[in-house]
Amino acid sequence: MNAIKKLLTVLYFFVCPCELVLNVMLVSSTKYVGLLILIFWAIESIYNWNYSSIRLTASTISLLIWLAICILCLAWGDSSSETSGYLTTYLEMGLLVIVLTQTDWSERDVNHFLLAYFLGSICLTILFFIFGETRYTVRATIVFMGREIDPNQVAANIVPGAVISLGYIINKNLKMPYRIISAAAFLLTVYTTFLTGSRGGLVSLAAGMLFVYFPQLKELDIKKVLVLCVSIVLVWYSISLLPEGTSERLLGFSTYTDKYDNGQSRLTLWKDMFDDFDAQWFIGHGVGSSITFFQMLKGTLQGVHNTFLLVLYEVGIIGFCFWLFPYIAMLFYNISRRNHVIAGVLIAALLSSFFLDALIVRYIWNALILSIMKYDCDEEFYKASKQIHACKYIRDCP
Repeated sequence: MNAIKKLLTVLYFFVCPCELVLNVMLVSSTKYVGLLILIFWAIESIYNWNYSSIRLTASTISLLIWLAICILCLAWGDSSSETSGYLTTYLEMGLLVIVLTQTDWSERDVNHFLLAYFLGSICLTILFFIFGETRYTVRATIVFMGREIDPNQVAANIVPGAVISLGYIINKNLKMPYRIISAAAFLLTVYTTFLTGSRGGLVSLAAGMLFVYFPQLKELDIKKVLVLCVSIVLVWYSISLLPEGTSERLLGFSTYTDKYDNGQSRLTLWKDMFDDFDAQWFIGHGVGSSITFFQMLKGTLQGVHNTFLLVLYEVGIIGFCFWLFPYIAMLFYNISRRNHVIAGVLIAALLSSFFLDALIVRYIWNALILSIMKYDCDEEFYKASKQIHACKYIRDCP
């Protein structure tokens, strides 16, 4: 049973980055894998039901409360054409977070999931070079079967691969050939992220890299300094290879204002929402209500381009706190336990989400799933260590 669950979970993490392309053919490729996981878990639960085996951490309980608030907001909030789809995705992904963190995964299992996620990001990068075209004047993105994929979402799904590959590079337990392959993958994913011209991708990439690498400098040696210097030079060289317009866009944030975006810039959209602040911000406007807000204000379908503001508007301040708690708790936990790679993946997902509406895609959920898996793995190891210590103490007692 565990082997099948692990295989399905590995498949899920591998497919997730590539779903941007696969969904053009299969509508929702990751959803099919997720449904297989949920169905398998339901069957297993029926045959091996044990109430005491259900694991609910503070993070998953907080997530359940947020989902409940999402449903309750339907009673008083606004709805839109996207309400049903948004709520269905929230419930499916919330349930998947809980289901995937019920199993006692080992350290090796979590590492395999990270490897699958890394390989999925590399596959997306390869697809980028096969189907990539220059659009939006200075930005490249994937155009598959005539459908143009948002370059910001492409970057957000490639960044986890870059962060994980950096972790492999500095992992002394890996053999040198694998570290060299990881270095090549790192350069490829970083350069591809730059080609998309995504400022959110650039910021999340930089933060993820900082979380992974800089803790290593506490034990400074010449090799680490050399790797850092070489990395900086290679990143600078990658930027210099970009088309002039792309590099200017990456390093400039002028289009976040009205100066170039004709009232559709992120700062303008966020300001429009806060200008409408009222008492309902405390209890929420309802799932999908931001669509209604911008339809009334601008007459067009318009995203918020900020997951944090989207959640705050949909479920209010109280609901926002319950949604945010698992991410902050897991971030602090993984930093304190020096799980630098998972912390890097998590901070990168959060920063990508600050510039995008991410709840209906996977990367922000995946970062949380991996973080909780690692937390549960560490807790089980800690409990086992205490038991071993207690048994040894009993045997040593006179």
